[in-house]
Amino acid sequence: SVQQATRTVGLQSANTFDDIIRIKWTAAKLPAIVQSEILSAKLSYGIGIRAVGIESLMFVTEAMNEAKPLIQALLLTTSLDYLSDFFNNVVNFAGELRTSMYKAVFPAFMTTDFLFKSVENVKWDTTQVAMQSSEYVTKLLKEFSQFGQRIEQATSLPKTVKVIAWEAVIMRVMELLVDAYSRIKKTSNEGRAIMLQDLNGLNRGIEEIAPLRQQHTVPGISLVLQYANAYYLPLDDLVEWAQQHPEYALRQVLSLVNLNPASSTNRTKRLHVVTSIEEMDKARRK
Repeated sequence: SVQQATRTVGLQSANTFDDIIRIKWTAAKLPAIVQSEILSAKLSYGIGIRAVGIESLMFVTEAMNEAKPLIQALLLTTSLDYLSDFFNNVVNFAGELRTSMYKAVFPAFMTTDFLFKSVENVKWDTTQVAMQSSEYVTKLLKEFSQFGQRIEQATSLPKTVKVIAWEAVIMRVMELLVDAYSRIKKTSNEGRAIMLQDLNGLNRGIEEIAPLRQQHTVPGISLVLQYANAYYLPLDDLVEWAQQHPEYALRQVLSLVNLNPASSTNRTKRLHVVTSIEEMDKARRK
């Protein structure tokens, strides 16, 4: 769709004046050949094309940061606040945008539903602990291995870019794994032990497969481990835990409350904890 936008820009020089600029915004569209490449496993999900766009953005960001002192020297003092706002609210977020764009590779090689269903199929309320990791861990490591083979096919990519892409995709999987765990309806002590066993197996497997900037530091694994360990906390402690960990969504925290053993035996306490966490979340959003 095309939208009309009118913007008033103040141009300050020896004579201050306003100039009306009319801008016609057109939604960006990927060429059909690019769309087909980023969805193709044979073409490494277009990681080369993605990287060109993402790293070009990072180059522009670095150039702007280098040029900032010169730009500041050319501007009037009254305009410096606008420049500062631009760098703080736009330029400085390029790194986060880079990570998010590489995370977008994940749906190409594994769907969210696949991960959720694989976790859901585990019997989390079991009374026995298996000797090996659950099937979803095996599936994840297999997909990671295939992803690694495909990203290596993009021979034109520098190693540093491949590592950044790897870490972004791993981080995305960990975020979704927390969400998958939060959808579990019933757990037992043995089931929670299986969860920790699975995470240890997943951690070891990724360390063997993926090139990481920091050895033995799998991106996002601590996010999932501290969530899984929170299942063992007393019900009352979950309020303080939620306050200390704003990185988890309200729904994910309430899942911990609902699966806590004390929630089924003391509904009054459960209601108090839920209310406290919900009020905390509302205050945080203000």
